[in-house]
Amino acid sequence: MEKDTLSKTKKKDQQSLTLIHQCLDDTMFVKVASTTTSKESWEILAKSLQGVDKVNKVRLQPLRGEFEALRMNEFEAISDCCSRVKAVVNQLKRYGDKIDNARVVEKILHSLTVKFDYIVHGLRNKRFGRNDC
Repeated sequence: MEKDTLSKTKKKDQQSLTLIHQCLDDTMFVKVASTTTSKESWEILAKSLQGVDKVNKVRLQPLRGEFEALRMNEFEAISDCCSRVKAVVNQLKRYGDKIDNARVVEKILHSLTVKFDYIVHGLRNKRFGRNDC
């Protein structure tokens, strides 16, 4: 009975180790290729990824500044401005920032040039249920 339990445990561990290996890119796989248990692989991965959170926080700072500084250029199309905003937002999300869509829309509306003020004004009135144009 004990032998059977040990055999099942080893089989599950090997399945876990295989799953871990399948989920890794080549760089990370090299770090755990010689491990024989899933626990050993997991510990190595956890240790090697410890500094990632700190690095992401450092990378987020200039991106947040870039997001705040974004403005539509005078002769730029709205689609180009939105693409620039979306590119920065995607980078922010990649590094773990939880920026919501409402904040992105607000940023785009604030970024538009003066010639689009009537659109922004109309959208805000519609949002608050006013019809005083």
